[in-house]
Amino acid sequence: MGKRRIAGTSGLGRRGPALVAALALAATLAGAGPAAAQTAGGAAWTGTSAAVTWSAQPTPRFREPDGNLNGISCTSPSFCMSVGWAGLAGAETAMWNGTSWQPEPFPSGQDDILDAVSCTSPAFCVAVGGSTAHETLIATWDGTGWTVQSPSTQGFVLAGVSCSSPSACLAVGGTEESVNAPALAERWNGQKWSTLTQPGAPFIGDLNAVSCSSSSACTATGYQIGWAPLIERWNGTHLTLQQAAAPPGNGPLTGVSCPDSDDCVAVGDVGISPPFTSPPYIEAWDGTAWSVMTSPAVAGGLAGVSCTAATACTAVGSTLGSTRGTQGS
Repeated sequence: MGKRRIAGTSGLGRRGPALVAALALAATLAGAGPAAAQTAGGAAWTGTSAAVTWSAQPTPRFREPDGNLNGISCTSPSFCMSVGWAGLAGAETAMWNGTSWQPEPFPSGQDDILDAVSCTSPAFCVAVGGSTAHETLIATWDGTGWTVQSPSTQGFVLAGVSCSSPSACLAVGGTEESVNAPALAERWNGQKWSTLTQPGAPFIGDLNAVSCSSSSACTATGYQIGWAPLIERWNGTHLTLQQAAAPPGNGPLTGVSCPDSDDCVAVGDVGISPPFTSPPYIEAWDGTAWSVMTSPAVAGGLAGVSCTAATACTAVGSTLGSTRGTQGS
C-alpha cells in the first residue's frame, strides 16, 4: 500500500496562491446551510441563514507569492489563527484581529509546512505539520509569538491537532517514508509532548484529523492498509481502536468533529482518490457505536466537518471531477 497524504491536510508538493477557487461540496446536518460555495483560505461567512454567502477576504502578504493556507482555528469573531506554507519561504501563519489578516513571523525552515492549528484563546495555539524531509513540526503560540517545540519522535508528518485547554492537546499524523509504519498520536500535558502507544497491534496507516471535547475525550480518524477507515479514541489514559462501519469499497476518514464525548461525526470519501464516483462517506458516533449516515446523493468526497451540536454539523469537500486541495462552503 502506498501512503496517501490527504489534500487539505498537507501542503507537500503543492504550489499556488493562498486563495484559489475550486469546485466545492458542502453538506449540512439538521438545519439550513450556506447557499454558495467559496474557497476555504481567506473567506468569511456572515449571517445564519441559507440566504447569506461567503465573501473573499484579502490574504496577508507572505514572504513568497505562492503557497497555501491549510488550517484555521477561531476562538471568537475577533481572533482566528491560520497556518500553511509560502513556497520556498517555509511555514507561514496569519492572525485575524476582527478587521484584517496580519502575517505573524514563524521560526520556519525552508522545507517546513504547517498543516493544522488549534487555539483555546488568543493567548494559546498549537500548530503542527512537518517538512519535505519528514521531520515532525510542532509550535505553540503565546499571544505574542511562536515557539517551536520538541516532539517526542521524528520521521512523521502531523496532519491534525485539537486542544481542549492549554494543558491538553492531541496531535495526530503518520509517515510517508515507509508503507509499513503505524499512525502517530502525540499528547501535550502543558509541559511536554509524549508519544501515545498505538492500540493493539499497530495499524499501518495515517491519522488525518482529531477532535477533543475534553482532556479525556478525543477521537482521531484516518485510514489503514487497504484504505479501510481508521478510528481511535483517547480516554485520558490510553488509545483504543473503535470499529468503523466501513462503506462498500472502503475509504479514508479525513475529518472529524465531536461537540461532546457522546457525539461525533466523521467524514471522508469512498475509494482512494478523485474523480469520485460515489456519494461522500459520513459516520456518526452515538456514545456506543459508529454507524454510516445517509449522505447527499452526489458523487464527491468530504475533507472536513465542524459540529456545534450533535444535530448541527457542516461538512465540506469536493465533487466529481475536481481535485482535493481547496474546499469551502
